[in-house]
Amino acid sequence: MLILMKKEKSLKEISEILDKPYETVRGWWKRYKKEGIGVLKLNYKGKKPYLTKEAEEELKEKLKDGSYKTLKEIKEFIKERYNVEYKEKSVSALLKRLKIKKKRTKSKK
Repeated sequence: MLILMKKEKSLKEISEILDKPYETVRGWWKRYKKEGIGVLKLNYKGKKPYLTKEAEEELKEKLKDGSYKTLKEIKEFIKERYNVEYKEKSVSALLKRLKIKKKRTKSKK
């Protein structure tokens, strides 16, 4: 991040380059300015997933057969099967992380 700042990149550009939300990058910058270089450690491990690895693998297998076509259907399956509530946006992020591509469905008007 600091190298990009030296290259006169904006926080918005840095957030796009790092594929992180603008608010996250802005928070890092504020902490750096207040507390110094020590706060920019690279050992962040992220949030623990809501589903176990076994559940994720089971979900991947279940989605291969095409039984669930929409994010809403997948969200409902996850709630029913694993008792974990996701927002549709989070289901989309989960599928991306698991490298599962779903076809977009057009909404009916």
